[in-house]
Amino acid sequence: MAGGSGAEIDHIFKLLLIGDSGVGKSSLLLRFTADTFDDLSPTIGVDFKLKLLTMSGKRLKLTIWDTAGQERFRTLTSSYYRSAQGVILVYDVTRRDTFTDLSDVWLKEVELYSTNPDCIKMLVGNKVDRDAERVVSKQEGIAFARQYGCLFLECSAKTRANVQLCFEELVQKILDTPSLIADTKAFKKNLLRPDEPYTPQSAPGAGTCGLSAQSGVRKDRKSTTGGRRATIAKKELVATPNFDVEFGLLNAFQRHLLFDSKDLAPSRTAYVIISGFINAASS
Repeated sequence: MAGGSGAEIDHIFKLLLIGDSGVGKSSLLLRFTADTFDDLSPTIGVDFKLKLLTMSGKRLKLTIWDTAGQERFRTLTSSYYRSAQGVILVYDVTRRDTFTDLSDVWLKEVELYSTNPDCIKMLVGNKVDRDAERVVSKQEGIAFARQYGCLFLECSAKTRANVQLCFEELVQKILDTPSLIADTKAFKKNLLRPDEPYTPQSAPGAGTCGLSAQSGVRKDRKSTTGGRRATIAKKELVATPNFDVEFGLLNAFQRHLLFDSKDLAPSRTAYVIISGFINAASS
């Protein structure tokens, strides 16, 4: 059930979407968070969106991370497995290689990088609206899920079929797992004086995990990004043990993309990464 934004948050959950490029991870996320569908270009590095839900009488904030499927970005996205309560493994039912890569590549990454031994895995077969082109049967998906201990659903980001259910079943399973909700209680503290401008260096605890910008205060600080004016809110920081949006890590991530990825245009990279985090923080 969708929730409003006024009530106090009981838990903050971190979810991760993984799988090969082009399977529809970004489309699933956009359908779930905004109920829209667009033809999207491949994700550069990592993106995330927020979603508020009320389930089992609890107010939840979901931070959902959408990772790039291309191999060249895997060294960048591996750190985002840390502290995730749920991982959604997505494949395209019309492309068998995306299904076999789940066991050959993606589950190995979960085992290698996840820090939650009880992390819930959800297997999702996307693009069932293209049933005439299907090459991976539903029975194969069920067998895979049983073998690797995953929840399983097939869905279509294009038609909306089962998309909401995918996320809600995953979240419900997290709520039913005491070890996963023990450290997810949201607590807020205003870490900046009223007139103090925000910088990553001025944030208490900068350089440590578990700090994130959140909206809810007026926007009146201006900054330039890629030649454009960007409005950055004075920020109220949310400190939670498992909320891994951290500005020191973001800055390192930006530097890596800007200076180490030779095949990317720096201006495009800067705009995608910086604007993505500004939008998420101020939405």
